[in-house]
Amino acid sequence: MVTGHAKNENAAKLTEDQKSEVTQVLASPPAESGVRAAFWDVPALQNVVKILFDVEYESRSSYRLLMKFLGMSFKLPDLFDKRRDEDPIVTRMVEVKSQVAGPIAYEYEGYTLDEVWVQHEAETRRMRLPRGERTKPYVYRERSARSFFSALSLTTKKMEIYLIDGMQNAEQIIHMMNRLVA
Repeated sequence: MVTGHAKNENAAKLTEDQKSEVTQVLASPPAESGVRAAFWDVPALQNVVKILFDVEYESRSSYRLLMKFLGMSFKLPDLFDKRRDEDPIVTRMVEVKSQVAGPIAYEYEGYTLDEVWVQHEAETRRMRLPRGERTKPYVYRERSARSFFSALSLTTKKMEIYLIDGMQNAEQIIHMMNRLVA
């Protein structure tokens, strides 16, 4: 016999049918359900449950537990969409490899190129604790960024990385490509 839990406000308020309906809703992106969110999280789930069933749990941990029971995890979204069609991608990669194989056979050097803008932001928070006054937090932000040009040789499998001085623009990329060829 369990005592002290007769009026538990965090008890399961959704029926099994309602939970299966929520599972179907969570299988699609939040925008299709009318929720403004990039991916499913606790506030998005809270909105859907409130809209569909007029049910509200008292704590956020109840929504986290509901997400866990519905098969969701608390990891960041995958870099690749699980629903993407792999067949066209594989077909295109075969085409690219056949297009590159010809020039490489004639002793041409093949490269794949990319330019990258790396930005770093450091944030320092300090608090002053004067006696008898409210605490005042101070935030210092420092940003720094660098541009890089990278080229991967398709024959030697070596990576060439060059630091781009100044802003990343077409002139700088052309200069880096000339530097790579020389």
